[in-house]
Amino acid sequence: MSSKIAKNILCKLRFMYGNAVAFSPDGSIVVVGGDALLVWETTGGGLLFELDLGSQNSIAHLAFSPDGNLL
Repeated sequence: MSSKIAKNILCKLRFMYGNAVAFSPDGSIVVVGGDALLVWETTGGGLLFELDLGSQNSIAHLAFSPDGNLL
């Protein structure tokens, strides 16, 4: 994925869904956090996981570990 395309996706996801966005190191997963945690696969765009945190909680920052095993 080119950096221009990734930046465009990042901006759209952050605007539409939450406060924080992180791509896995290999680019196969994108995670968005806000009032919910949403995990998508980048190849097909399918939603893999969703966790509603409720209105009292919010995710402000997200980061993957360098090996991609931890979020």
